[in-house]
Amino acid sequence: MKWNVIVFFMVVWALQPKASTLSKTGSAEFSWVDNISPGDPIVPEENGELILSAKQGRGIGPTIKYMPEWEAFGFFREGNHIEWEIRVEKTRKYTVYLEWSAEGGVVGNPYVISIGKRSLEGINKDSGSWETFIEEPIGVLKIRKGEHKVVFRPGDNIEKGGGMLDVKTIRLVPK
Repeated sequence: MKWNVIVFFMVVWALQPKASTLSKTGSAEFSWVDNISPGDPIVPEENGELILSAKQGRGIGPTIKYMPEWEAFGFFREGNHIEWEIRVEKTRKYTVYLEWSAEGGVVGNPYVISIGKRSLEGINKDSGSWETFIEEPIGVLKIRKGEHKVVFRPGDNIEKGGGMLDVKTIRLVPK
């Protein structure tokens, strides 16, 4: 009887999906880190800033992967996106900062950051190399009080099958 219980738990453990390859349906995959609970909203720091790290996001799509060595999402292509849940205590405007890396053929591809019905569009810039992450302000968004989904995705005019930048952090800094 005791061995049956041990074998049962060994089988259950072996069948558990790995942290970066949880299947949804078809070829789409979720990717998140074991110590982050998907669905827990990110709340503002003491200074009001919201920090959306890749570690806290969900990468959804056929190729996107969380890269723990860079603390960023990579292998980002058409058909992929990243999601975060946030909770804002009061309506206000935020300057949106993006921390990323990119080089070569992905430079010039468009991206969109959406929060509810509001969005910002940008173009992939060269950071110097895939190993060099830079952060820049990309615009201002007004976010209403409440819970929201933040989505980072390729823009509509991306090259067919084109690649995207590696995303490390999106910071929302109150104005």
